[in-house]
Amino acid sequence: MAVIGILLAIAIAYLVHCAYERWQHYQIGKKIGVPHDPPGFFLGSFTQVSAYVQKYGVERMPFFHLEQFKKHGENFIIFNAAILAQINTRNLEVIRNVFIKQFSKFVDREDVHPFFGNFPMGESLLQVGKTGPHDYGWKAIRSVASPAFTTGKMKQMFPVIHERCLKLISVLKEKATSGVVFDIYDEFQALTLDVIGRTAFGTNADSLSDRNDHFYTASRKYVGSMDYRESFAIKIGFIFPSIFPFIVAFDKLYWIQRGLINDLRKVLSYRKQHADEARKVDLIQLMLKEDEERQIRENKPAMREDTIISNCFGFLIAGYETTSTALAYTSWLLAQHPEVQSTLHNEIVEAFDAEDEVDYDTAMKLPYLNTVYKESLRLKPPVVTFCARTALEDVTIGDLHIPRGVSVSAPVHCIHWDEKHWPDPFKFDPTRFTDGKQHDPLTWIPFGIGPRMCAGMRFAEMELKLTLVELIRKYEILPDPSNTDSDLKSTLSTVLLRPVDGVKVVLKNRS
Repeated sequence: MAVIGILLAIAIAYLVHCAYERWQHYQIGKKIGVPHDPPGFFLGSFTQVSAYVQKYGVERMPFFHLEQFKKHGENFIIFNAAILAQINTRNLEVIRNVFIKQFSKFVDREDVHPFFGNFPMGESLLQVGKTGPHDYGWKAIRSVASPAFTTGKMKQMFPVIHERCLKLISVLKEKATSGVVFDIYDEFQALTLDVIGRTAFGTNADSLSDRNDHFYTASRKYVGSMDYRESFAIKIGFIFPSIFPFIVAFDKLYWIQRGLINDLRKVLSYRKQHADEARKVDLIQLMLKEDEERQIRENKPAMREDTIISNCFGFLIAGYETTSTALAYTSWLLAQHPEVQSTLHNEIVEAFDAEDEVDYDTAMKLPYLNTVYKESLRLKPPVVTFCARTALEDVTIGDLHIPRGVSVSAPVHCIHWDEKHWPDPFKFDPTRFTDGKQHDPLTWIPFGIGPRMCAGMRFAEMELKLTLVELIRKYEILPDPSNTDSDLKSTLSTVLLRPVDGVKVVLKNRS
């Protein structure tokens, strides 16, 4: 009985301690004078988000931040339960200081959840901090990863991506011939998983032909489970982060992740043992080569195997749903605006004869394609709530005081949809980006801002533009005739803006 009494007293003391810390956490807004809605005790601002969704539906989720700005002004706080206090801002001077001018004080990304702070995500460029877990932080890791995404390296990986694009065009032929309404988003997801599997995981993934492909099914299960609605460990980790390490191994998400990591580890081990074998260029090979050069250049030991694995794994998270979502939105926009699609098609057929093979340089430099690419990412940016940094020390910017440990977020969609920067912001208008038109670089930020912006930006641009060139030169994209909605229903899922019910279109063969 005495032991039970002691354990009960310890449990009560722990809960009282957690309650007090939670209460202190929620006082930050008052201390620094930044407004916010009253947070729920257990879920923080998720209480308001849940109520908003119940009232308006999931398709209004993208407008939650906009309405908070309308209510509170240029800055407001969101509480990620007990884990994080996040200042959301659309003040460009604050953003310029946080992400560029005073970057050294805001190097770290947000500590959004203990799941993402551990291996493998914690050692990837997506999440690693200034120092990192093994004496090298984001800067050292980026010095190895970034060279894999130079123009020269992109050209080396171009054939791998192009082959998958041509496979997609082949798969779509039957749908175009039959004129059936289908979900093109699903096809793009298979495409991007194939590309990632072949360039970052060393697999011969063929999801476009086989939806039972091992890499496809495992990756889809993993990404689908990275949600508090699917993972009990993630849900509990938001409320009681200190408990998370003890329960994560009982969650299916952990075991799916472990399987993907083991597959990567086998590939990496084989590559090291057979380094001299000729093969197609991919991210694993490029990172291993760059690390060898770093060892010689800086007289440092080899980067840990887990770190290489982490960054290949991070590429799955960063490159799968983001690029496929961007392609899906762009296809929908082109279907809704046939005059834009026609102009784009004319540019493509002028650049490439019917039998010409598409090349990297020409595809990347098509001017009208570039305006479509930029306007699509402005109007429908796939990643909207990941552009954030955490203060490493107390910082004051104008009249905004940012305490150490508090993060600052620039919600991408709120900046892209701000009529101060983009008149008639919900209109699809590629001419916004024609030659000579000026805009502040901080008002177009689909890949982030500053030194830690997306390292794979060129890769994503290449994949997206190449796919559009091959798609538009072969097929005309038409809207689903049964859908009369003026906009595509979308929601926020983790950090993504994504369609609620896929993207239904019809393809028509071009003569």
